[in-house]
Amino acid sequence: MQNKIIVFLLFVFSVLLFTKCNDSPTDMGSGLLTQDNIEILKFDSSFDSTYQTSNSFKFVHPLSSSSIIMLGNADNVTSKILIKFVFAFADSLKDDVLNNNIIIKDSWIELHKSYLFGDSTSGFDYSVFKVNSYWTSTFDANSSLSFDEVDLSGAKNVIGDTLYTFRIDNSLSNAWIKNYSDTVIASNNGLLISPISGTKKIIGFTAYSIGGVSEPKLKIAIEYLGVADTIIGYVSSDISIVTGNLPIVGSENISIQPSLSSEAKLFFDLSKIPQDAVINSANLTLTIDSTETKMGANPISSLNTYILKDSSTHLIDSNYVNVLNKSGNTFTGAVTTLIRALSSGLNNQGFLIKAANNYYGVEILALKGSNTSDITKRPKLEIVYTRKK
Repeated sequence: MQNKIIVFLLFVFSVLLFTKCNDSPTDMGSGLLTQDNIEILKFDSSFDSTYQTSNSFKFVHPLSSSSIIMLGNADNVTSKILIKFVFAFADSLKDDVLNNNIIIKDSWIELHKSYLFGDSTSGFDYSVFKVNSYWTSTFDANSSLSFDEVDLSGAKNVIGDTLYTFRIDNSLSNAWIKNYSDTVIASNNGLLISPISGTKKIIGFTAYSIGGVSEPKLKIAIEYLGVADTIIGYVSSDISIVTGNLPIVGSENISIQPSLSSEAKLFFDLSKIPQDAVINSANLTLTIDSTETKMGANPISSLNTYILKDSSTHLIDSNYVNVLNKSGNTFTGAVTTLIRALSSGLNNQGFLIKAANNYYGVEILALKGSNTSDITKRPKLEIVYTRKK
């Protein structure tokens, strides 16, 4: 008898421990809850004949916060660079600049390669133009720009594997140091660097960063009072301008592409979830179409999922965001926060999905959409909730 009691107590203890250590309710836990007039239910978009829809769209962002500036052509995108330099030299040298006592011997810009997308064997060439209009870090692919359509670049070189240099016309660098000496005399709106047709890759260069040793630099070799010296220009603003159409990934897929940027809207009809339901957990799974996906030096490993406040303008509610992480051939993650917010009364206009690092690179991620013929590969939303019987 004593042995039977011990076995029974061990069984009860193991049941309690197993139930406590599992986030998702088990059948046994469900049975216990129903005794208190509470039942646990599961919503699964794969089996509940739930209406869903998805589509991709392009939403232009300023890319000034990116850690790289990109140049080139690849697949569906072209990337140009806007860059502007500032100087820091003594007032005595300013006087010599203004009095034309400075002789500029050479001018060149140095860029450090840190990213590649596309055909690595493709040639790489570009033109450099003087910018005439003022621009700031809010500049994006929809902004207008005025520039002289005369290529001011000289010899281009690649030193080692990462250092790219190109010369610029000395008259331009002379105007810039005069602008630093007296803004009334000359202007400095920087350069537009544009890839030449035929280039089939995009190279990313290290952008401005506080204390960054590999950021772009302008070097001006001068001579004054018989002394040779070099003036250094440091980046004051730099930005990529990425243009192009949405990537072609097949009619059954949706596309995610940073920088362009291609984002996606995903909507599930949640009307089957009772209004008095308590959301225990929710998970979203997206399946990758590997045949249409194109990754480069920065593979997309996570996606951000937001609640849409206005689906017509793609305005998000930034108070709610959940992350989907790549796992094998899917992106999956908890979206409990989002579903709870919708269950609490927020208008369900769907989710917005984009690359977590949305301002870096131009990789193309193809995901199976809501109209995929294979139902098992459509976006899948699973919700576990409780309610009173």
